[in-house]
Formats: sequence, C-alpha cells, structure tokens
Amino acid sequence: MEKIKLLAGFLIKSIVSDRDEVKISLSSPNPNSIIVEVDALKEDIPIIIGRKGSVIRSLRSILRILSPRENKFIDIRIVEKDR
Repeated sequence: MEKIKLLAGFLIKSIVSDRDEVKISLSSPNPNSIIVEVDALKEDIPIIIGRKGSVIRSLRSILRILSPRENKFIDIRIVEKDR
C-alpha cells in the first residue's frame, strides 16, 4: 500500500501550486478497497480535478493499474480544507 501512497503523492504534488500543503492518506473502509484521501488547499482543488474531471479521472486510472497487484479496488477522494 505504500507504493500507492507514494505514486499518488508524486503525481498530485507535481501539479499543485504548493506541494508542501498536500497530504496523502490511505484508508481501507472494507477489506476489498483502498481509498486515497487527498488533503489540499482550496485553490488547488480545481487543478486536481481538472476541466470536466479529466485530471482526477486520469489519476484514478493510473492508480487503478496497481489494483490487481494489491487485489483491491482503489479510489481517490479529495478533502477540501481552508488554511
């Protein structure tokens, strides 16, 4: 699961304006899934989502490549925080 966190962190931190404010955490609500939670600044959320959701869909697709290896479903959730 550490590879998922590292890959998500690398991809997301490379597109936001303030990479130090991005926090990546993993949660597993059930044994068959992994949720990547992205905590970023409010002004970076549109960058992560992209136009019509294109960036977040691409990030999900890239992370789901690791799904068979982990034998789990992988999804991304964005947590919006004002700082």
